Amino acid sequence: MDPETSNVSRPMMESVHETARFITLYGTPALLGLIALYLVLAAFERGISLGLRSLASVLLPLVIGSFLYVFNRTTLERLASVSTAIGFASGLGMGLVVMAGLRFFGQSAVVPLPELLVSGCFSVLLFSSASGSGGQGLASYYGVMSGLLVYLVVWGVPVVK
Repeated sequence: MDPETSNVSRPMMESVHETARFITLYGTPALLGLIALYLVLAAFERGISLGLRSLASVLLPLVIGSFLYVFNRTTLERLASVSTAIGFASGLGMGLVVMAGLRFFGQSAVVPLPELLVSGCFSVLLFSSASGSGGQGLASYYGVMSGLLVYLVVWGVPVVK
């Protein structure tokens, strides 16, 4: 391999890696936030009571995560300090469960489970990475995004009924 060619391709590969990291780090919570917003707006279209329940279901995991972040950060630090393999695997599972929850529970559930799942996943990512150290907590971002994508590849877009 030509040394000049490898020096040129190295910055390009770093740029590709940084772009993928940026998309995963910011795109994962943004995608979960958009799903939550869609679910809340769809619930409000069916009535104020259902909309408020949906909104409360989105807010509940955020409030609990915020409480843990402020008053018991060690719990969240333990979440963020798991090995990268466990963080990725648990994130993959969370992504798959979120998408399956959208399909199987939909908006016909007695309790707004899809909203709880989406917001719970969002909260775990947000608060565990905010209190953690280094890239170990970020492995779950890659896992969640992978879980969402695996679900889409294998089963397609979940139709929320």
